[in-house]
Amino acid sequence: MRRIRTRCLLCLLSGLIVAVSLLFLLQFLWLQMEIRALQRLSAYDIRLITFRLSHRWGVGNEMFALASTYGIKRSHGPRAWNVCIDSRAKILTVFRLDQLPNCRADTMVEYLDAEERREFAYGFFDKNFHSLDTKRHAVVGPFLQSWKYFNRFDREIRRLFAFKASIASRARDLLVSSVEKHFSCCGCFSHIVKIGVHVRRGNMAVRPELIKLGYIVADAAYLDRAMIFYKKTLTNKRMIFVVCSDNISWCKENLSNHTDVIFMETGMAELDMAILSMCNNSIITVGTFGWWAAWLANGTTVYYKDWPRDGSPLDQWTNHKDYFPPAWIGL
Repeated sequence: MRRIRTRCLLCLLSGLIVAVSLLFLLQFLWLQMEIRALQRLSAYDIRLITFRLSHRWGVGNEMFALASTYGIKRSHGPRAWNVCIDSRAKILTVFRLDQLPNCRADTMVEYLDAEERREFAYGFFDKNFHSLDTKRHAVVGPFLQSWKYFNRFDREIRRLFAFKASIASRARDLLVSSVEKHFSCCGCFSHIVKIGVHVRRGNMAVRPELIKLGYIVADAAYLDRAMIFYKKTLTNKRMIFVVCSDNISWCKENLSNHTDVIFMETGMAELDMAILSMCNNSIITVGTFGWWAAWLANGTTVYYKDWPRDGSPLDQWTNHKDYFPPAWIGL
């Protein structure tokens, strides 16, 4: 019996060793393919620029990094670099970015002698990114969270962030059906003003290390003020507040005093962003996800002005004028 168990354990161990070896071999082959592809581009005198991806980022963080990288490229002239992107980026599953070649920051720095330029703070615009050497490959970032990097190329960025057809179609169907169900009407969707509301709770509400840094979530009083703002501003308009959140239960509990609200329970972040982007105006709380949903919607935006916590480390790393577009309204 013991011999059988020993043999089974040895077989399992051997299988595990083979699987791990194959994994390392595949990673090595993938790296070699990537290096050769990048070297071929270099041989044709094509220079690349990318950002350093973080596994901790969500879609909003990646959107800032890509949009700002594109803006930095364009600020150096139309022929400066080609933008490439890490194949592990989440936004590749959300937007139609197939035209961008794949690359990794580490590979470019180690094998192509790319110039790496880092910003001096989290939410600040750093003008030093506009003085890169266009004769070398470039890696920028990591955060690049300022509208100032790409504001001059607004239309190009909007074309860049075109949702995949399946996501856009499903989001529109969900939004239209939810709005028309609420108003018990058919074909009235286009006559109703949709105000997208993104409520970020999640880890910012509970993780001590984030709270210590200065992350803060908006309370129900802020959402009430923001909704009242639109009701006073858009008088004599049929409107609906379209709520998306990572904690929809909290929203239902705290917005129960409003009857002109629909709660979107898609369970999919990409659908939430697409739905919010299809609204006419926006209310956002905290986080880059809501920021980008509002930017894509391109209407009036109300944001939570008390983020980050006053006097916190995050507050020192963030410049509101660099982070929030001037036309947005802080409440």
